[in-house]
Amino acid sequence: MIQAICTLCGSFTGASIRHSDWSRYARTKTAPLIGIWIVCPIALTVTAMFGVFVTSAAREMYGTAIWQPISLLLHIQQVNYSSAARAGTFFGGLGWFLSQLAVNVSLNSVAAGMDLTSVAPRYLDARRGGFLLATVGFAVCPWNYVNSASTFTTVLSSFGLFISPLIGMYIADFWIIRKCNWRVPHLYIGNEESIYWYSKGFNWRAFLVWIVMVCPSLPGFYMAITGNDIGMPWKRIFQITFFVGMVGGFVLYTAVALVFPVKDATSHQEYDWFIEENFAIKGQEAFDFGETGEGTGLPNEKINSTAAPK
Repeated sequence: MIQAICTLCGSFTGASIRHSDWSRYARTKTAPLIGIWIVCPIALTVTAMFGVFVTSAAREMYGTAIWQPISLLLHIQQVNYSSAARAGTFFGGLGWFLSQLAVNVSLNSVAAGMDLTSVAPRYLDARRGGFLLATVGFAVCPWNYVNSASTFTTVLSSFGLFISPLIGMYIADFWIIRKCNWRVPHLYIGNEESIYWYSKGFNWRAFLVWIVMVCPSLPGFYMAITGNDIGMPWKRIFQITFFVGMVGGFVLYTAVALVFPVKDATSHQEYDWFIEENFAIKGQEAFDFGETGEGTGLPNEKINSTAAPK
């Protein structure tokens, strides 16, 4: 049961940490909550239930459990190649194709494009980042990951292995280390004047904690892929890798950040002022948050658990 929960959580981690790609366009801070806390869980539950129902029905009809949608459509045509069956499999395949296209464009492509743009803005934009992701996606042959149910669940668990430590660090950094503060203009200052510059632009604390928390689950991941038995404890750790990574990342990052404090972690001002020479991109105009002769005032945010920011 715990392994199933970790597998489900791991499969959803990629989307959960990318909600801000779209929720940042919301008109209010509370607008995305319905979609995140209600719609997403219901959609995932209903989708999983349909998968179980269809697989069970296929086993009753054809004597074998076919869980892959494409394999099921192909089997239907092999059993009954009538015009009605061909039409039904066509529309079924079209719906599955459109769903995959929507997920990859709206989630994977946008996320990769934004991340790669921040890494190399001189050479990459969101569109180029999306094309680069598509190229790499074909190169790794992802269709091999769904050859069997065991391989598929292993792949889903691997998402949590690599991403769950990030979730723990995000929670620790925002709620514990920074006390729910962020300085908006400092996000766009690309030098040591920014409180998010860390050490030459890299937060070595996060890299260190991520490596430390990924390593305990790697032996179990190796066992799941190769089938070689190197010890039951490693297998158990991999089975609960989501909780190990998230809780461990939270605790360890908090400890490291307290021993090696982050610059101005809890500093907060009602307004920061963006002078022209502070812009990361010359010639870019600031949003109209209240212009003065000195520059443009950008409101900072402070969030607490009792009152949402206005």
